[in-house]
Amino acid sequence: MKKILLTLTAIAGLTASGFSQDYKPTAGMSSLEVTFDPSSIFNANNGGPTFALPSIYNLNQGLKYRNWMSSNVATRGTFLLGFRNISNPIVLQNSAGENVDANTTYFEWAVQIKPGIERHFAGTDRLSPYMGAELILGYGSNKYTTESLDAADAIVESYVKNGTQDFVGNNLPWTYVNGFTAGIGLLAGFDYYVAKDLYLGLELGYSFAYNKRAAVKTKQAGAEEVETKTGSNVFFQPAAGANLRLGWNF
Repeated sequence: MKKILLTLTAIAGLTASGFSQDYKPTAGMSSLEVTFDPSSIFNANNGGPTFALPSIYNLNQGLKYRNWMSSNVATRGTFLLGFRNISNPIVLQNSAGENVDANTTYFEWAVQIKPGIERHFAGTDRLSPYMGAELILGYGSNKYTTESLDAADAIVESYVKNGTQDFVGNNLPWTYVNGFTAGIGLLAGFDYYVAKDLYLGLELGYSFAYNKRAAVKTKQAGAEEVETKTGSNVFFQPAAGANLRLGWNF
């Protein structure tokens, strides 16, 4: 009877060990992540995307990467290098009453990097709480251009560079933060592993950031360019992602 019990115990132990696995990353591994909004799957009235790139402290969006120096220390970086160029056709009428094709163009670009470090704590087999910090560095610029006809019916350009409104006071639809941005953020969050090397998480923190907007340059057709100096913005605020983070290790 004892031999049978010992055999069953050994089989159970081998079976349990066969099903057990390490969910968390080890030294030398990397991670990538996006934000995940599960409500967009079930709520058809929600206009937000199911998957997106994380927005850090209401600044620019970017792709988050981790490199694991050990099982509980990871360096991280959120990176952005992007631009948008949107051209909308318009129809002008020359002095002869003929239609002339022209364009209104919105162009913007930005580069941003947020290097940082995380310290992960024991948690559980699947839960990995952490604290950390990151630097915030970035620069962005934009330009609104519209075409018109001069007295000789030639197409000429007018533009607003780094401005927030067009020539008639309409707000310009910029995505990226304009000018130079620098700051620091303190972080706290957790990863919960739903499968090996696949996790969901949430991150919150407090950040301080300084933003100096680039000078606004305005030029209307037939006139000289006018440059207007701008002020600066300082942000000191808590931040928490409204969406879950979905990440994977490799």
